[in-house]
Amino acid sequence: MNIFSSIRKAFSQYTWDLAYGEYREDIFRNGIEWKNLHILKNPYKTKWFADPFILDVTDEKIIFLVEEFDSGVNRGRIAKIAANRQTQTIEDCKIILDLPTHLSFPAIYREDNNIFVHPENSASGKSTMYRYDVENDKFVDPIVVSELPLVDAIIRIEAGVYKMYATQIPDAGGKKLIVLESDKLTGSYKQILTIEFDRREARMAGAFVETSEGIFRPAQDCNRDYGEAILFYKGKDVVYRQKPGNWKYEGLHTFNKKNGFFVIDLKVYNYPFIHQSLKVVKGLINK
Repeated sequence: MNIFSSIRKAFSQYTWDLAYGEYREDIFRNGIEWKNLHILKNPYKTKWFADPFILDVTDEKIIFLVEEFDSGVNRGRIAKIAANRQTQTIEDCKIILDLPTHLSFPAIYREDNNIFVHPENSASGKSTMYRYDVENDKFVDPIVVSELPLVDAIIRIEAGVYKMYATQIPDAGGKKLIVLESDKLTGSYKQILTIEFDRREARMAGAFVETSEGIFRPAQDCNRDYGEAILFYKGKDVVYRQKPGNWKYEGLHTFNKKNGFFVIDLKVYNYPFIHQSLKVVKGLINK
C-alpha cells in the first residue's frame, strides 16, 4: 500500500446519520427536499445507527427500529431508539436483539394485532423472524422463515400470497434479486424466481411503497460503492436516483415510510472535508 492509499484509508472511516421528513408521493419522481430534512443529532460517542424502520410516531417523538453499531461491540445489533421531534435529537436507545452474529435491517410487519420483525442475519446462514412483545419490549417466538443467508429481505402480499424479495451472500450487493413465497407471513419461504439486473441494483433499500401512480421499489445502488445512493424502481425502470443533497454526505441506502413521514440513513465520513479533498487529489492524479 502506497503512502497516498494509507492516508486515504485513515481518513475514510465512516458512520451513518439518520434523517426524516414529511412524506410526499412526488419524492419518487422529484426526490427528497433537502432543506426540509431533519437530520438527527446523535449523542452517543461510540454508537451509530442505520437501516431505520419507523415503529411509531407521536406528537413529541418518532420511534425507530434500527441497526445499532457500537465500536465496543463491533457488530450490528437491533435497537429501538426514540427521537425528539422538537430538538431533533436521539434521546433513548434500547437493545432489543443481540446475537453473536451481525444483525441489521429490522423490517417491520403488522398482522392480526401482532408486530413481527424480520432482521437481516445472513451471518448466521439462515433467516429468522420474531414477534415483537410490545408490553415487555422484546423479540419472542423466533421462527426460521428460510434456510438461505438472505440479505435485506422485504415481504409483501401479492394476490393473497406472501412474497419475499432479497439478495443473498456472498453477493449481497449484486445483480440478482431472488423471490421466495409462502402462504403465511411467518413462512417457511421457498425460492420461486430470480430476477437479474444489468447493474448491481438488486439489493432492497426498504419496503415497497404503494402510491396512486403504482408500486415503487427502493433499491441500493451498489455499482461503485456500498450505500452510494437509493434507486426508486417502478417495474424494471429506475424513475429517480436519490443522492445526498449535501457535500458532507457520501451516500444513503435505506428509505422507509409510515404515518406521513419517511426516514433515511446518510453515510458520513469522520473527516468529510479531508476525505472529499483526497478524492479530488486522486482524480487529478489519475487523469
